[in-house]
Amino acid sequence: HRGAVCVADAEGNVVFSTGDIHQKTYPRSALKFLQHLVLLESGAAEHFQFTLAEIALMAGSHNGESHHVETAQSILQKIGLGESHLQCGAHPPFWPAEAERFFRLNRTANQLFNNCSGKHAGFLAACIFLGYPLENYLDPEHPLQQKILKKVMEFCNISEVPPVAIDGCSAPIWGLSVYEQAVGYAQLVHQSGFEHATGKACRVLLEAVSAHPEMVAGTDRYDTEMMQLLGDRVVGKVGAEGIFCLGFRRKNWGACIKIDDGKMLPQYLIAQELLNHFEELTDFERSALKKWTDLPVVNWKGIRTGEHRSKLSLPRE
Repeated sequence: HRGAVCVADAEGNVVFSTGDIHQKTYPRSALKFLQHLVLLESGAAEHFQFTLAEIALMAGSHNGESHHVETAQSILQKIGLGESHLQCGAHPPFWPAEAERFFRLNRTANQLFNNCSGKHAGFLAACIFLGYPLENYLDPEHPLQQKILKKVMEFCNISEVPPVAIDGCSAPIWGLSVYEQAVGYAQLVHQSGFEHATGKACRVLLEAVSAHPEMVAGTDRYDTEMMQLLGDRVVGKVGAEGIFCLGFRRKNWGACIKIDDGKMLPQYLIAQELLNHFEELTDFERSALKKWTDLPVVNWKGIRTGEHRSKLSLPRE
């Protein structure tokens, strides 16, 4: 697997890089930490009395476990809408145990199980609070999506409008370089130079995902397990097709990893390599996350046929 890695500070200085960090790619769900700053700035979270757990789900890509579905439903109830108002599409739960129970009971998937249902519920909440139309809330030209684009460009220090595509959940997603995504996460954790409402939105988002990492992903997911241990120091979010972004809160650095072939295991190994190098992890923390650096390749018969090894060459401190 080949790819690119960039670690940058909030001023845009590159701390470490390898590969083509200026290649454009779609951050997919790694952009969720920035997409809901508009809602948090607007005052909608206070108006609807959203909990930190609900805000974390809005920024998450959840497993479809029962507490995820119930929390998505709670968000919709608070804004007076239902599952039918979501436009993310339906799929069965991602979490294998939940999926097995789902099929055993012959249940039919609805949109609450979609891993992006929290994000879409957050979009709808922002629309209601700001007085925007609901029926076309995913149109790239919709006023909410335009506000989100402006916010993404501000955080990633982009002057030209990036290309737009349609994400797996039908929401607009913009093409950003690996470097720009790293800068965006650095700005998120640094929070300096922004007006009061924006800085407060960053702090609330970081508090939510750190306090409730189980809502950001779920059982047996790297995002959740990493932030359960390190959420007061590091936040992280996966994106489909081999993306992982990190915010180093004590250093005010951001990082972006892109695995070129889109595989979804190598980026966790690389993320853990960055943490092992740039963070002073305790022996307990290293041990707890070791399974993400020991990733065997196993065939359908259960035979171990290989393993993932990092060839990342990090600078000596």
